[in-house]
Amino acid sequence: MAKRIGMVIAMCAVLAACGGNSGSGSNAAAGKTFSYGAATTNDAAVTSVTSTMSSALSTTASASSLPSLAGSVSVVNSTLLGSPYSTSQALSEQRSQALAAKVVTRSAEFTDEACHTETDTKITFNNCVYTDGTYSATVSGTAELLSDSHAQWDLTIHETSTDTSVSFDFTYAFSGDLQGSDTALKGQLLESLDLSASGNGQSVALGLDESLDIDVTLDSACDSRVVGGTLVGKRVWTKKPDGFNATDKAARITWTACGEATIQLSN
Repeated sequence: MAKRIGMVIAMCAVLAACGGNSGSGSNAAAGKTFSYGAATTNDAAVTSVTSTMSSALSTTASASSLPSLAGSVSVVNSTLLGSPYSTSQALSEQRSQALAAKVVTRSAEFTDEACHTETDTKITFNNCVYTDGTYSATVSGTAELLSDSHAQWDLTIHETSTDTSVSFDFTYAFSGDLQGSDTALKGQLLESLDLSASGNGQSVALGLDESLDIDVTLDSACDSRVVGGTLVGKRVWTKKPDGFNATDKAARITWTACGEATIQLSN
């Protein structure tokens, strides 16, 4: 049963490496309503997202599939909405995603290994501390298989680092509620980032919530697997860096047949 957690979550894979029930209440993107423009065809974006979904659905899943949770929301939303921030600001997110991959495969070495418990269907982290020099991270949350086709996860990583040149305080949260079968995939995946950093006479602070709502029909006879339904990606800024002209965005993909879909961007 434990490896089936990965089997269900692998169906979302890089669709969304990140977002459970408690997470949605504090994610600004999950609750925001957007209006959308006219439906258009964007072959590049649709091809990218459907290719990612097809690859995820065809992957032989196991517990090792869980690291795909880390970063998947941002991957798809960057395809649909563009990159939200600079490369340097993305580094902290990437570091969190790398640690998240270690966490879900239980390969991270915590200062107290008794901080996490594991059963056939559930993994729980209770303020698990991971350190590496001046870097420290605290991990809390759960990943649980409610049935063979229904998984939930809600994990938070709080990181700090202080060295001679740069210091940062970063919180990365990802949660999800996903149900899948041979003919359908439905759920919500969430990611939240909150960062403050300073160094070399400069400082930055930002907060960003992203979500993916998935409700699609699947058919194994279709090469891309998806034959109907929708995927909605949303991005909401909770804290904008000084001088950064960022706007909240959303995009909705609607599939009408195998390999056929349209995109609507938020107004």
